[in-house]
Amino acid sequence: VLGLSKAGMVREAYFVFSVLLDKGLVRGAYNFNSVLWAFSKLNGCRSAVAFFCFLQKKGFVHNVCSYTALIYGFCKDGLWDDAFRCFAKMEADGCKPNVISYTVVVKFLCDNGKVDEALSLLGVMEKKGCNPDLVTYNIVLRELCHHNKVVEISELVRVIHQHGFSPDPYTHSALAGGMLRRRRTDIANKILLDIIPTSCSVDVVVYNIYIHTLCCNQRSEEALSKMMCMTELGF
Repeated sequence: VLGLSKAGMVREAYFVFSVLLDKGLVRGAYNFNSVLWAFSKLNGCRSAVAFFCFLQKKGFVHNVCSYTALIYGFCKDGLWDDAFRCFAKMEADGCKPNVISYTVVVKFLCDNGKVDEALSLLGVMEKKGCNPDLVTYNIVLRELCHHNKVVEISELVRVIHQHGFSPDPYTHSALAGGMLRRRRTDIANKILLDIIPTSCSVDVVVYNIYIHTLCCNQRSEEALSKMMCMTELGF
């Protein structure tokens, strides 16, 4: 069921699940959450809600992963009020949202340009005792860069350090990529030059952004040389 769901074959996954259900072999949320997620990702909230309610009627108890899948479906369809009502329902049922639950909403808010709402949700997370992780911060940081919100970027970087996180390649690519999209190649270049010589964990995405900044600054020969060096290093 999990393999079929991951492959996007949701009808087939549901069929196998139904057979298992008829045979009494479905024991808990682990057996059906992958199908619920597949419905949310491929068909949005309508199919996911129907399947969610069907499971409830069968007496199955949903866990945090089940509710998060439903929240994903609501956000995918842009139904923000329903997504937040799902949070309330989740807590009322004694199931505490985790960082993944919140990060799903944060990501969709940022993807839709609602960065101020995403920042507010970070505050809600902390009040609820669910501290954002570096993945959550990186998503918001990237969107702040796209909106050129320099003050908010500086504050969020301070918060990241305050919470004991060390910026990773995704943080650097979010900052540099955001600046590059705003045509601030000078800032992007400085960010990358500060971390590339000192970091052993820089990935190909960071190098690609660096090459892009060089090309934007009419330094294409240097960009080509850097790409050849990367190839020699195994990229």
